[in-house]
Amino acid sequence: MAAKYVYGVKGKDDQGRNQYLRPNDEPTPFYLEQAQEVVRKQLALSGYRLAAMLNEVFSEKK
Repeated sequence: MAAKYVYGVKGKDDQGRNQYLRPNDEPTPFYLEQAQEVVRKQLALSGYRLAAMLNEVFSEKK
């Protein structure tokens, strides 16, 4: 039986329950790919928020 890796899930136990990554477990390649995609999106969003804040702070107030 091939284990299917979805996000923090590393496979199923004997009773069909999900087994999640635990501290010191090595993340699967799929987990790392998904995490990198989330990080890219979060960095883009934080950049937009920073730009909006800087535009507000340094805008000309009339």
